[in-house]
Amino acid sequence: MPTFPGNIRSASRGSCVSEPTLAAALDSGKVAGAWMDTFGEEPYAGLLTRYENVLLTPHVGSNTAESRVDMEREAVENLLAGLAKAGMR
Repeated sequence: MPTFPGNIRSASRGSCVSEPTLAAALDSGKVAGAWMDTFGEEPYAGLLTRYENVLLTPHVGSNTAESRVDMEREAVENLLAGLAKAGMR
């Protein structure tokens, strides 16, 4: 039975995918393409930029209304907790 290369999709932490290993898999044809949404170092200018079959996006994986509301709520809660800890609330 023939096998076909798959695609890698990652919106997790940048260090979860080894870029050199992914590049080797792309070069060998074991992986057909990839989408990466986070990187170990940003702004990203690494070796994956040379691949036309790799989509690199700047953290849009969490770009939903629900996610943004949750992040904003958590930021305000953290600010209020910090103010309370400093005796300013």
